[in-house]
Amino acid sequence: MLAGSRRGIAAPASLHPRQPVRFVDFHDGQMRRGKIIAMRDTQATALEEGTKRTWKIPCVAMQGYTDAE
Repeated sequence: MLAGSRRGIAAPASLHPRQPVRFVDFHDGQMRRGKIIAMRDTQATALEEGTKRTWKIPCVAMQGYTDAE
């Protein structure tokens, strides 16, 4: 349980606005890509590539990436 709380603190600290991220669309299980456009304490708003749809996602559910991946 303690390790989970550490991850919850570390995830928002490693994310920043305009950073590319990957996240799961829990409606259909597909991985999505986007960029962070706003940050709050425990969640961020991401703008999805292609569709330009905005998503409010818990920070621990996002993963940063680079175009090389």
